[in-house]
Amino acid sequence: MVYLLGIMGIARWGGFGPAVLASVSGILALDYFINPPYFSFTVDNPKIWLTFFVMLVVSLLISALASRLREQAQTAQEKEMRTSMLYDLSRTLADSRGNDLALDIAARHLGRTVGARVRILLSESKGWLSSLETELKNSSPVEWKAIERVFQGGYKTGRGTNLFPQAQGLYLPLIASQQVLGILEFHFPVDQVLFSTEEMVRLETLASQMAVAVERNILSRQAEDHRIAAENEKNRSALLSAVSHDLRTPLTAIVGASSSLMDPHASFSPEERSQLSRTIYEEADRMNRLIQNLLDMTRLESGALRVKKEWQSAEEVVGAALDLLKRRLSTHSITIKIQPDLPLVSMDALLVEQLLLNLMENALNHTPEGTPIELSVRREGNGIEFKVSDRGPGLAPGEEISIFEKFTRGSRSGQRGVGLGLSICRGITTAHGGTIEAANRPGGGSAFTVLLPIGGTPPTVQEE
Repeated sequence: MVYLLGIMGIARWGGFGPAVLASVSGILALDYFINPPYFSFTVDNPKIWLTFFVMLVVSLLISALASRLREQAQTAQEKEMRTSMLYDLSRTLADSRGNDLALDIAARHLGRTVGARVRILLSESKGWLSSLETELKNSSPVEWKAIERVFQGGYKTGRGTNLFPQAQGLYLPLIASQQVLGILEFHFPVDQVLFSTEEMVRLETLASQMAVAVERNILSRQAEDHRIAAENEKNRSALLSAVSHDLRTPLTAIVGASSSLMDPHASFSPEERSQLSRTIYEEADRMNRLIQNLLDMTRLESGALRVKKEWQSAEEVVGAALDLLKRRLSTHSITIKIQPDLPLVSMDALLVEQLLLNLMENALNHTPEGTPIELSVRREGNGIEFKVSDRGPGLAPGEEISIFEKFTRGSRSGQRGVGLGLSICRGITTAHGGTIEAANRPGGGSAFTVLLPIGGTPPTVQEE
């Protein structure tokens, strides 16, 4: 039994060949040292032959079974290692969506796993390939020919393959959708032995995983490019459509009024001339505000908007905005409610003035003449709340948020315009660290609420 136990251990740790050698050697040792006559291979008892034969057969069976278990354990470990490697690579590649830098990180991770220097050569990186061609053709033409053959035919080349086996690197094609997207390049140590078939299959599997990631990145980038192009085209169409209308209307009025004033045969009373001059001024001012909105939106999107905060009085900013709109406000019933003893606010007065102008113009444009408009200013916590309310058609369900998007106009207003005013209001509010909200009022109409932070401890103002 000790003999069989030893055979089992040798088979488990040494394999089948050493176990067979140990089985035969053990039988001979038993005969030589244990079986009489001692120190001789002579067997006097025929039954001993049967014992030796049975022990040899049993030991060989045990050796075969133990060796098979050993091989199965090794195979299971290799499969586990391969599965773990693929899982780690897949997880790394999952984070590389649309990011070429993450692909390089995945390549380095793969290199550490397989013990080689790994990099990805993409077919779309023309500049990279050109510099690589110049580098390799002069120093190692074999390596360049191996790389070129992969791109041309999609074959694996280099070390351990049938194509250019004298090359130092192993080059596997990254094939997806029946085209070569790039190459997965392995550079193993010079003294490393050639790969087995199973190792080559494992590397090709890893190359397939990388090919899927590369294709996903390319498709993601193309989809993003198409989305941006479609968005730009949509914005361009909306801008041209809105601007063409909003510019044509004041231009027509300006041309008509100015041509009437220039007509030498026309006779106008002083009141009529004053009215035509006022029309030219108001329409030109309207065009100026439209162009200013376009410029403000450009500054917001490019990040060129700079907020110059100073301690300002909310009442003065409101008064300046109302003064610019006094002609248009004459067609509506305006109510101003300003809480007394408001603190100074750290803000950019010109930008907040533009914000209030846009909110008031929005109310004027979307409400019938004679309807009331209310502007209120009060303190709310650590901020100042500006609210513009009207009795117009209000907002459709779901427009409370979308109304602040570019080129978006209320579906109930029936008014045409560029649809930039409220978007600019949101940009100015965000630049001040505040919030802006839109909601329908009970009884009809809408209310736009802007909350700007006071911005610290206001300075003390001496009363005169």
